[in-house]
Amino acid sequence: MGKYGENIGVSSSASRQRNHHFFKVFMPDDSTLHLKLPVAFINKLEQDLPGKVVLRDSIGKLWTVKVVKSGNDYFFQNGWENFVNRYSLQFGNFIVFNYHGNSVFHVSVFDGSECERDDTIVGSVTGDENPSLGEDACELEISESLSQSLSDSSENSSEKCLSDGSESSGSKGVKLEETNVIPNSYDDPEKAQFTATVNKRRPYVMHIPKQLVTDHGLELNCDMIIRVQSGKKWPVKVYEESGKRYVIRRGWHDFKTENKMKHGDKCILEFKKGRGGKTSNVINAYPWPVKPKRGK
Repeated sequence: MGKYGENIGVSSSASRQRNHHFFKVFMPDDSTLHLKLPVAFINKLEQDLPGKVVLRDSIGKLWTVKVVKSGNDYFFQNGWENFVNRYSLQFGNFIVFNYHGNSVFHVSVFDGSECERDDTIVGSVTGDENPSLGEDACELEISESLSQSLSDSSENSSEKCLSDGSESSGSKGVKLEETNVIPNSYDDPEKAQFTATVNKRRPYVMHIPKQLVTDHGLELNCDMIIRVQSGKKWPVKVYEESGKRYVIRRGWHDFKTENKMKHGDKCILEFKKGRGGKTSNVINAYPWPVKPKRGK
């Protein structure tokens, strides 16, 4: 078995790629189920990222994660939560990523002591945690077949990668399929959020559940902003009707139209509170278009 870091069967162009670094500060609300990659990092890459990559920690443990694209943004998604849970990442942990090419990121985690985390707290692979690059990505042990496994996995998915013998001469290798990114707070009942469903009978209005406002003590302003993950914003008007019922009116149709949302499409709307418990005037939105059935 060759030393790690040697060319393990990928194209020569990938092995010549420069190392690139970036860091992220772990924020549970924004980084638990997916992690957004910096735009500047993506722009510096000589080749596009493949559909699946490997995270390698300082003691050689490996995790596969899926790379998804939403608009102009790229995210670590499927498999990222496994890494978060295994390391028990906490608010403020500092994570440094070093991309060597070959679909591998070297990852270091630092805690509040300003030192790298003690990797001995991370257990070894046991029981059912067998190396695999299937849909349920899990922790891996490094082996000579790693590169081939990555290639085989990509061939079985909708993503296409350069074959081992391809000569790319620095050209971009993989184009990721546009994918809906899972909102980190999707399954958290403690969050002030609800799923809005587009209804063609009410194209200009969206009701905010009264129970949501009551349970979370929301104090909604008339002038608010809907913001999606890319950072784009839409000003909207929120009106109070009789019985403490609130509706989003002016601006909702523009938001819905520009995001190409049609009847039946869903969108998670999340409210936040700032210092002093004051409700923010920004509503975070996660559109989830419903794919049309074949033949329609």
